[in-house]
Amino acid sequence: MKFYPMIGLTGLLLVNSVAYAAWDTSDPPTFAGDVLQIAIPLTGLGMAYAKGDTEGMKQLAYTVVVNQAITEGMKYGFDGTALGERPDGGRRSFPSGHTSGACAGATFIGQRYGWSYGSVAMVPAGYVGWSRVNAERHHVRDVVAGCALGVATGLLLTSPEGNQTITPWYENKTFGVTISSKW
Repeated sequence: MKFYPMIGLTGLLLVNSVAYAAWDTSDPPTFAGDVLQIAIPLTGLGMAYAKGDTEGMKQLAYTVVVNQAITEGMKYGFDGTALGERPDGGRRSFPSGHTSGACAGATFIGQRYGWSYGSVAMVPAGYVGWSRVNAERHHVRDVVAGCALGVATGLLLTSPEGNQTITPWYENKTFGVTISSKW
């Protein structure tokens, strides 16, 4: 396995997200959401590493990098607008970066290793979104947009290891999703 630089980059980007986390242990639900937003993608990295799945590690790295870049670009673009204002009066609200990262990680797990794993990973990702609204750091719209961005990034940048696929598509002004699997 000669893909250590990408593993390091992915880990660095995930750990860099800690800088944006509140890490206030006096509020356990918020703290749990802060930890899970990082733990979910790291779980995907651990799964890829344990399987010796170099291609999976690359895809997770691309997913994390692209997702974070788009999320931060949107936050910058919407800052100073009504979408940029947080419920607590802060800035850079739209979309939720915590939720975007968690949903991208959960989608990577599902798309790469099967939705029996991915659906389980979406439960804590949903909790991350809830924790952001509960802490009044985000509006529901921010969380929904963040999750949609994370899912889209994960679906578009991750190919299945096995025989299951979920592929978004757009044709004749219609969006859809194709789900296929061999049984």
